[in-house]
Amino acid sequence: MRECSRSRSIRWHVGGVPLAPPSVLSASQTGLVVTDERAVEYEQIRESLIVWARDQEDIQGVAVVGSWARSAARMDSDIDVVVLTIA
Repeated sequence: MRECSRSRSIRWHVGGVPLAPPSVLSASQTGLVVTDERAVEYEQIRESLIVWARDQEDIQGVAVVGSWARSAARMDSDIDVVVLTIA
């Protein structure tokens, strides 16, 4: 993935609530039924998506929905993402 050369802000929301800066929380802190390693993997994917989205001219925001947004993710949960673009 290439580094973003612009300092464009992307809105990042989970369940309609703006996210704080990226941080990895343990399973005990989030209430998720995942290992700490899985939580780290989620954060890495999330951060990669943010970097990618910042480099796209037509993307206005991204949102996580589903089990990760509801703090109900399990080890077999996928990451559901909504990408908001301009028409």
